[in-house]
Amino acid sequence: MTASDYGSRVNSSVTTEPPCPVHGPFGQLVPKDFADVAEPSASTRVLASRNCMQSSGSVKRRSSKFRSSARRPLRSLDHNAWIRATIDDAADDYWKSQQLRKRLRASIPEEELEKRETEKWTVMRNLITISVAFLFEVSAFQGLQNLQTSINAEQNLGAVSLSCIYLGSVVSCLFTPGYLLNRIGCKMTMIVSMSMFTLYMLINFRTTWYSMLPGSLAMGFASAPLWAAKSTYLTETGIHYAELNFESPNIVMVRFFGIFFMVVHLGQVFGNLISSWILEAALVDQPDRPQLLDAVDNTCGQFFIDAFHLSPTAAKNLRRPPISIIRSLCGVYFCCTVVSVMVLSLFLNQLRKDLSNSKKKPRFNFEVWKTTIKHLKQPRTLLLIPLTIFNGMEQAFIAADFSKGYVGCCLGISHIGSILTCFGVCNAICSVLFGPLIQLFGRMPLFMFGAVVDMLMIFTLLIWPPNPADTAIFYVVAATWGMADGVWNTQIHDLWVLLFKQNLEVAVANYRLWESVGFLIALIYHSLFPMTIKLYILLSFLLIGIVGYIFVESWDHIANRLKHGKHKMACVKSKLSEMCKDAPNSTSSDISRCQSATPSSLATRRL
Repeated sequence: MTASDYGSRVNSSVTTEPPCPVHGPFGQLVPKDFADVAEPSASTRVLASRNCMQSSGSVKRRSSKFRSSARRPLRSLDHNAWIRATIDDAADDYWKSQQLRKRLRASIPEEELEKRETEKWTVMRNLITISVAFLFEVSAFQGLQNLQTSINAEQNLGAVSLSCIYLGSVVSCLFTPGYLLNRIGCKMTMIVSMSMFTLYMLINFRTTWYSMLPGSLAMGFASAPLWAAKSTYLTETGIHYAELNFESPNIVMVRFFGIFFMVVHLGQVFGNLISSWILEAALVDQPDRPQLLDAVDNTCGQFFIDAFHLSPTAAKNLRRPPISIIRSLCGVYFCCTVVSVMVLSLFLNQLRKDLSNSKKKPRFNFEVWKTTIKHLKQPRTLLLIPLTIFNGMEQAFIAADFSKGYVGCCLGISHIGSILTCFGVCNAICSVLFGPLIQLFGRMPLFMFGAVVDMLMIFTLLIWPPNPADTAIFYVVAATWGMADGVWNTQIHDLWVLLFKQNLEVAVANYRLWESVGFLIALIYHSLFPMTIKLYILLSFLLIGIVGYIFVESWDHIANRLKHGKHKMACVKSKLSEMCKDAPNSTSSDISRCQSATPSSLATRRL
C-alpha cells in the first residue's frame, strides 16, 4: 500500500464515521498541545471504549459488520456519563480541563449554549441571594452572641441562654432536618428557620428567665434545619452548574462553599461593627466612662475567675450598658433578620427536587439518628469527633470567655465589637484563601497550620499578663485566632462530607451535631472553672483532635499496609505448610501441628 492510498483511507474514515463527542473524529490526528487531554485514565478509557464502540466501532481496522452500527447516534445517557468521566479525569490538571471545556462548548449549538448561559446566571443569582441572606442573619446572631455573657451576666443568664441554643441544636441535628426538607423543601425550611432567629431578637428586648430559655431552645431547634437546607441547596445547584459548564462537581462545590463562607464570615465583621458603633456612641456622653490605665489587672485575662472576684476598675468595665442602648442594638439586629427572611422569600428559586418531593407524603423518620449510631461504629468517624468538638469549643471560647475575661474586663464592653471585628476579617479572608491552597499543598499542611496557630495563641493567653495600654495585642490575638478558625470551619466540614458522601444531609447534620456539642461543653463550664483551666481543656481537645485527624488521613494507607501484611503472612504460612508436608518422616499429627503453628515458629523449626 502506498502512502497516498493510506492517506486516502484515513480521510475516508474521517468522513464516513461519526466523531466521538469528547475526543473528536477517530481518524483525525490529535494536535500536540491537546494530546494529554485526549488520553484519559484507565477508568475513563474503559467507559470511553464502550461508548465509542457504540458510535464508531473499533478504533483499529474494522470489518464491514461494524459499519452499520457505527452510524447509530450515541445515546444521551452514555454521552453524559462519558463527558462526566472525562471531565473528572482532567480535573486535576487546570490546562487540560480548560481545553476540554472549550472543545465541549464548541460542539454545542448556539441556541443550547444561550440556554445554558441563562441557567448558569440563575444559579449564580441564587448563590448570591442565599449568601446575602445568611450574611444579614449571621451578622445579627454573631454580634449578639459575643455580647451575651457580658450584658446578661446577672445570674449567668447569658451563658445559660447560649447553652440552651446549642442544646436545642444537638437534639435538632438528630431528628428534624430530613423531615423538614422532605416536607416543605429547602427554601421554606430556611425561611421558617430564619423566622425563629427573628423571634430570638425580639425576646432580647426584655431578658428574663421565662422568655430567654424557651426562645433560645426554639432558635436552637431551628438552626440545624437551616444549615442542612443551606448545604443541600448549594450542593444541588453546584452539581447543576457543573453539568452546565462542563466542570467537575467537586471543584464547583468547593468554589460555591468558598464563596458562601467568605460572605457569611463577613457577618462576624458587620455584627461586631454594629455593636461597637452603638456602644461607643452611648459612652461618649457618660461622665463616668472607664479610663484605660497602663497597669496589669490581676483579675483579668488568665487570672479571671468570675464576676465576684474583680478589681474596681474591672467591675466598672464590665458594668451593663443602659437598657435603652441594649434595646437599640437588638432593634438593629432584629431588622437584619427581617431583611434576611425577605431576601430569601423574594429572590431565591425553589429546587426542582423540592417540587417533586412536595407531592409525596412526608414521613418522620430517624434516618439521621440511625446513620449517626451506625457510623459511630466506624473508626474514622470516632477519630474525627474530637476535632469537631474542639471546633465548637474554640468558637465558644472566643464568644464567651475571651470577649468577657480579656477584652471586656480590661478594655470595657464597648471594645468587644471592634476587636472581634478583626477576628471576623481574618476569618473571612482565610476561608477564601485556603480553598486554592488545599489544591497546591493538600489538606494535611493546612490542618497542621491551624493546630500550630491555636497552640501558640493558647500559650500566649496563658503567659501574657493583659495590660489595657497594650491594645494592639488584643487585636493581634483576635486576628491570629481568626486565621486558625478559618481552617476549622471550612476543612472539617469537607471531611464530614467525605465520610457521609452517600447522604449530604446526614453529613451536615453530624458536623453541626458535634460542633454544637463542643459549644455546649464550653458554655457549661464557662462559669465553673477559672480561665487557666479552660485554656488547658481547650489545649487537650486540640491535641487529641489533631492526633485523631492524622489517623483519619492515614487510615487508607494503614489499612492497605495491614491488608498487605496479612496477605503476605498467609502466603508465608502456606509455603511453610507445604514444606512440612514435603518433609521426610512426617506424620499426620506433625502436619496438623505445622498448619496451626505461626510462620515464625515454622521457620525456626525448619532451620
